[in-house]
Amino acid sequence: MKTETLARIETKRARFAQNAIRVLDKKSDAVAFVQTSPKDNRTVVSVFYGKQTKPAVYSYAKDSERAAAIIKSYFESRQKRQDYKKEQRASEVKETSLTVGDIVYTSWGYEQTNVSFFQIIEIVSKQKVIIREIAAESIDGSDRGYSSDRVMPVKDSFIGEKIAKRSKGDVVINAEHSYTGNKWDGRSVYRSWGY
Repeated sequence: MKTETLARIETKRARFAQNAIRVLDKKSDAVAFVQTSPKDNRTVVSVFYGKQTKPAVYSYAKDSERAAAIIKSYFESRQKRQDYKKEQRASEVKETSLTVGDIVYTSWGYEQTNVSFFQIIEIVSKQKVIIREIAAESIDGSDRGYSSDRVMPVKDSFIGEKIAKRSKGDVVINAEHSYTGNKWDGRSVYRSWGY
């Protein structure tokens, strides 16, 4: 954190820190202040997480043992939360698994289902691909008279311009109209149109 940010945070926390014992958690970004209330001689515990300027916990304790238990409980909770976030970030797929020639599709709409197919033209980097829209053809006999059918992509039948898009794993982010393009699994896709 920047020095100015830390100074601002400490200034905001100062009212809790007056005549208080500061307890830092070595395994997380939590900090606690323990002090005795001048009004009624009770022990007051304030716990802050990260950049918070308002306490996540403001609690009274009967004695110092109870205050230590409160602090330990909230420190452990914060450690678990931060460990969980680290695991989530580590397990995220960061690189694209798509290859040139793969097809992704979007399926979206309200009162109708629009389907667009895109072919991967080029892999620019670990997280960026070039896509181009391709034509779709209706499968014979899939029209059931309800303004709907099933469609399949026509590989290499380009109908759109090249577009650079971000990609993670087997999806293209914001492939069309803010919708994610999912890797096509080889099966026909449902499509419908207005009444």
